[in-house]
Amino acid sequence: MTCPSMRLQKAMHHIKRKKAMKHEMNHKKMDKEFQKEIIAEMVDSRSGNGGSVHRLLEESPSVANKREKLNNNVKLLKESKDVVVAIVDHNCGNGER
Repeated sequence: MTCPSMRLQKAMHHIKRKKAMKHEMNHKKMDKEFQKEIIAEMVDSRSGNGGSVHRLLEESPSVANKREKLNNNVKLLKESKDVVVAIVDHNCGNGER
């Protein structure tokens, strides 16, 4: 048989544990709400910062210039290949005569 003071201590311990759990649940709920707000603000282009994620994904002018130069070089290499193939075909045709 437990004495009344032991039951009171157990009850107090149980109450403290419940309060601590409720406090932790409230913190988790607030954290999730803050996360949602932060994500929404980062993605929303209507917000004051213009949607920082969208801005991160935009191509910078220097990258755009480099991409354009690279595309031009690829185009030039393809054209050069065609010219070299035509020259080789022409030379091979002349050599057989």
